[in-house]
Parts: sequence; structure tokens; C-alpha cells
Amino acid sequence: MRVLTRPQHDATEAAFAPFTDDPAGRLDWFLAAQAIALDALLAAREGAPAPEEGRVADELRDALAADCAARGQTALPGLKAAAPLDTLAVGYIVLGSRLGTVVLAEMLARTGARRPAAFSLAMPAGAWRAFRARLDLLPPDGTRAARVAAHAGRGFDVYRAAAALAWDYCERPTP
Repeated sequence: MRVLTRPQHDATEAAFAPFTDDPAGRLDWFLAAQAIALDALLAAREGAPAPEEGRVADELRDALAADCAARGQTALPGLKAAAPLDTLAVGYIVLGSRLGTVVLAEMLARTGARRPAAFSLAMPAGAWRAFRARLDLLPPDGTRAARVAAHAGRGFDVYRAAAALAWDYCERPTP
């Protein structure tokens, strides 16, 4: 899956480079973008989350909403995915992002900034490994594997669109 989605993943990391360049200064934007994107992904999800995912997405959505509200971001713009997304594609992005957040939290900590709730969530032990094992059960040349990979790519597209939307929201002039 990683190989199949590498171009979209890399493009998404590039879209969020302002945060990695200035974690404390761009934290509001980053959290807004994450909240916008996650809402869009969950609204587009086809099917129930995989058991390995559990309540990770719901807990993350709640934490992001609380973090944004604490920063005065109570009316974030909405975003819709272009089409429905396979639940395994959504799980891949949600669980993978939790792993990435560990690195981002360390970057933010080095700035002395307070860690937001979304950066403090624990992922269930073994969840990523178990989820990857579920993906590995899909025949690599099968229709479902191709669908999950394509939908994960579209999920990354949602995150890039959310980054742009949140940038406009956070950079708008204040009255």
C-alpha cells in the first residue's frame, strides 16, 4: 500500500511542510486542516471501521474539535471528498497518521509549545500491525487491493485540499 500511494503521500507531506518548518507558528493551521480533512474522510467512508481501528478516528475527531475550539476555530469550513472511500483506505490514512503524529509531537515539543489533545492520543497497542496484516490478506493483484490503494490516494487528496482550505481560513484578515 505504501508503494502504491507514495506519490500522493509525498505530495501531502509537502502540502504540510509549513507546519514541519514552523510547528508552533503553524499549529492552528495544522489542526484546522486535520479537522477539516478527517471530517471529510469519515463522511465519505463506505462501511464500518476495521476492528483494528476501533474508536481511533472518533477520538481523533473529538480531540481535533476540542483543540480547534480552544483556539477560537469554531466555524471551520467544510470539505467533501470527491467520491465515497473504502473503509480500509480511510483506516490506512487514520492509523498511519497516528504514527506520524508521534514524530510531529516531538517536533512541536522541541519548540516549547503546549501539546494539543490530538497529539496526545494513544493508539491501541498493535493496531497498526494488525491493520497491516489485514491489508496483507488482500490479494495484491485483486480488485479490492486496487480499490483500497486508489481510495487511499483520494484520501490523501482530501488532506491536501483541506490544507489549502485551512490556510485560507487561518490567514484571512481579522475584523
